[in-house]
Amino acid sequence: MASYQARQRDPLLDQNIQAALERRGKELLGVVLLGLGVLTAMMLLSYSPDDPSWLAATDEPARNLLGRFGAALASPLFVIAGQGAWMIAVIFAAWGARFVTHRGEERALSRVIFAPIAVALMSVYASTHVA
Repeated sequence: MASYQARQRDPLLDQNIQAALERRGKELLGVVLLGLGVLTAMMLLSYSPDDPSWLAATDEPARNLLGRFGAALASPLFVIAGQGAWMIAVIFAAWGARFVTHRGEERALSRVIFAPIAVALMSVYASTHVA
């Protein structure tokens, strides 16, 4: 049986450029996550129970900083997670900062499992904490 030997090609980009592009890609992901954290915090900060959403129908304009979209997301978040919804913004911002600074980025996928647990624990703490 005949075998075919293909000649090895040189990669399109050398290893240094590939590594630099990978780092810039992770930094871009970090900036996006930081922005998502800020937008989530703005959405939760400007939450009003009177805003139109899936849970409340009204003709009034949304007072949420992100408009109807922010009002439609903030209402179920506060109904389901309560004050623990703030943990979502913290998680986005923390992981964004980790990707931008290249600290622990290789553990992101294995630790994303703990994000819902952190939100649930924050919700339990906020609901049982007496001010």
